[in-house]
Amino acid sequence: MVSVSFGDVTPPMARLRDAGMRTTTQVCALSDLDAAHEAGVDVVVVRGAEGGGHGRNSMGTLPLLQMVLERSDRPVLAAGGIFNHRGLAAVLAAGAVGAWVGTAFLGCTEAAMSSAERAHLFTAAETAFGRVFDVAQRYPWPHGYGGRALRNRFFAE
Repeated sequence: MVSVSFGDVTPPMARLRDAGMRTTTQVCALSDLDAAHEAGVDVVVVRGAEGGGHGRNSMGTLPLLQMVLERSDRPVLAAGGIFNHRGLAAVLAAGAVGAWVGTAFLGCTEAAMSSAERAHLFTAAETAFGRVFDVAQRYPWPHGYGGRALRNRFFAE
């Protein structure tokens, strides 16, 4: 399965489908769901505002998940704010077929993080959403898609 997200997913989805690949995309709003359906994705990943990394900061995972489940005939995974068995149970109870987790894997010993970074990540009380890290690194992310990361002095300044 190949995941393509954030921006116009139609051209790559067509190429992937022509190559016989299964596809998925993250949706952060109902307008993203419409685009995903039009592009013919096989699996929808609902990514709520509390998700780490890139996405939109528009709606929480559970409210968006419920709306997407009412409007999609595709398998739906939930992403955003799911980091243990309780979060997985919640999205399964809501109707998702599974969870799409990212930040949780940073807790694995195989992740390229020091033990101090790992401890900070999983004990942090506050995150921030914005484009500051992408702008500083000159990453050309589409406007409208920021990133959720730990709040720090660089972000604040």
